[in-house]
Amino acid sequence: MPVLTACAVVLVLAAAGGMFAWYMHQASRTNTFQSAELVPSVEENFDKTTKSNVTVKANDTSVPVYIRAQVAIGWVTSDGADAIFAEPVAGTDYVMAWGAAVYERGSVSAEQLSAGCWVKGSDGFYYWSKPVQAGKSTGQLVDTCTWKSVSGAADGRKLSVDISAQALQADTDPAAFDDAWSAASGLKVGNDGVLAVSNS
Repeated sequence: MPVLTACAVVLVLAAAGGMFAWYMHQASRTNTFQSAELVPSVEENFDKTTKSNVTVKANDTSVPVYIRAQVAIGWVTSDGADAIFAEPVAGTDYVMAWGAAVYERGSVSAEQLSAGCWVKGSDGFYYWSKPVQAGKSTGQLVDTCTWKSVSGAADGRKLSVDISAQALQADTDPAAFDDAWSAASGLKVGNDGVLAVSNS
């Protein structure tokens, strides 16, 4: 009996050792998850007095995004620093020609929203009405913006037209847009993913 017990113990230890060796020699793979970069780029043409053909391009990630842009017009000094002057006056200091598909929130139709257009939200941002696919661009936000004082002001100020853009992932629950931007903009995501004017 002791020989039989000893053999059983040896078999159990051999099996356990074999299993331990099997576990020790298994290959492993580490999966590192990275969040998508959603930073859009503003694309434009510019010469000394005119900014033109302004669109916003989604970066080359694999996800569609909602895009909003802000247009800030002000004065800078000759060295590019912000200057404290009265705000530039449209028609007097500069001439702004918005893109063909730019609308106020109260005057845009469902058909225009579905086709793709810019809508000025209650918060002053301009929202592209449809998700923009990776690597694709919106329609024109600004056709041209021209500084009228070509020779420059006597105090050295220059017109600054700064256009910045932000993106929000669009291929998830529409609540992401609604939670982040809806209350301030007066817009919401419709059933088809296209923005709609919010009645609340």
